[in-house]
Amino acid sequence: MGMPLPVVVVSRPPEYSASYSVDKLFDSAPGTYWCSPASPTWPQVFVLQLQAPAMIEAVVIDAAVPGYDTSAPRTVHIEVAPAQNPGMFMLAAQGMCHRGTTTTIPMAQPVLATGLRITCLDNHGGNYCAIATLQVIGTPYGMQAMPGMMPGMQAMPGMMPGMMPGMVPGMQAMPGMMPGQVAGMMPGMQAMPGMMPGQVAGMMPGMMPGMQAMPGMMPGQMPGMMGGMVPGQGFAMGQRVQAKWRGGGYWSATVRGFDGARYEVAWDDGSAPEWVPVADVKLA
Repeated sequence: MGMPLPVVVVSRPPEYSASYSVDKLFDSAPGTYWCSPASPTWPQVFVLQLQAPAMIEAVVIDAAVPGYDTSAPRTVHIEVAPAQNPGMFMLAAQGMCHRGTTTTIPMAQPVLATGLRITCLDNHGGNYCAIATLQVIGTPYGMQAMPGMMPGMQAMPGMMPGMMPGMVPGMQAMPGMMPGQVAGMMPGMQAMPGMMPGQVAGMMPGMMPGMQAMPGMMPGQMPGMMGGMVPGQGFAMGQRVQAKWRGGGYWSATVRGFDGARYEVAWDDGSAPEWVPVADVKLA
């Protein structure tokens, strides 16, 4: 089990008075508690934001409120805002709180999250909703392995459940994979920025799946390209070419830029530079 995580209250139900405000939920001091006004409107909903992403394991609700044990929440639903989609909540656990004692409601499985929504649907028949202490239990992001990681591995910034160090976000570890390996790579090979599933050993960032890097190639360079070329480009910056002028015919020019579909060329006759489609540029 992890540790109590610091949270920020985003929204909360009405409270009986300042003496029973929401901050009493997290002060851990004996004899203090949060309490709703009399005859609360159900459900009573708390939205909490974690100060940093964490693997959420459980929510602990202490309902030991002397003299008001029947006002303890009874049916509780817990939703989490997953780190990969913080704009939505998904149901992660539900449980039944007991009167006058502490109840731990575990997640169905640990969830990497940025926030929680805790909904109390009813109580044990009392005239209030009262909670002595509420704790979110989990492990701060990066402090331990996540589901799918090999024993002893550490989560790194940007990792998601099932990832190994060096994997691209969203990729899943496969049986026998090693740290840094992407699905489809040979064991021991390292994933690099921009790699996708099925890319193989020796590939460089920006290459298409299935292509092999050749000796001396630079990141983003394709087989057959000359050093210094822009990814996907057939001509290097400064190379002399024949480019089709908008008025017709091919004229001598020099490559000045490339945007993935067109070359910017400077005409030898001093005319203003133009962007010319790739298909209209050929060797000089």
